Amino acid sequence: MLFSIIIPVYNVEKYLNECMQSVLQQVNSINNDCEILLIDDGSTDSSGKICDAYVAKYPSIIKVFHKENQGLLATRRYGFKRASGEYIINCDSDDLLEDEALEKLNNIVKKYKYPDVVIYNYNSYDGKNKTIAFKDIFMTNQDGAIEKKAVIKEYLTHHSIVSVCGKMVKRTCIDVDRDYSQFGRISTGEDTLQSIEFFSNAKTFVYLNQIIYNYRCG
Repeated sequence: MLFSIIIPVYNVEKYLNECMQSVLQQVNSINNDCEILLIDDGSTDSSGKICDAYVAKYPSIIKVFHKENQGLLATRRYGFKRASGEYIINCDSDDLLEDEALEKLNNIVKKYKYPDVVIYNYNSYDGKNKTIAFKDIFMTNQDGAIEKKAVIKEYLTHHSIVSVCGKMVKRTCIDVDRDYSQFGRISTGEDTLQSIEFFSNAKTFVYLNQIIYNYRCG
């Protein structure tokens, strides 16, 4: 399996269907070579029931896990440990994948012979309008290989590649058994923390200078 799409879910009944449709409408473009993991982090609204309805309708591609509330970092890592795909794609449950995102990612990993990390652009999204958050981070070309040194420098000096939703990473670059419990239920900086592991373990990087993701503001 090529992609595991990890979607942490917590009290997002207003947005979850929109998120799921943005993913499901394009899985055929990669011959269903993916799985979607919905990780319900102890939701108290109808989010858990929505997850169950999706797995009932798409049992061959969707997996649902219900667990006690632990926060976003622990919930993502719960998903990492249960993923089967070669690559992990992170998608928050109130956000959207851009049209043709999976097809573009499928093409780029084959073009560059399966790099460890693919970094891409994303929009800021207010529910109606999309505004590109970052572009031309490493180059103005449509795509290209980048050195690890350049990635680390950009990561340490700017905010452009901090979000885990702005990159796809090989599952082998994630130490799924690593204990993050010392960080508790941090609600700020969890992407910064998680990206350290991704970048430290990866050796090959590609920048896809296209919009793959829509990040809902607020």
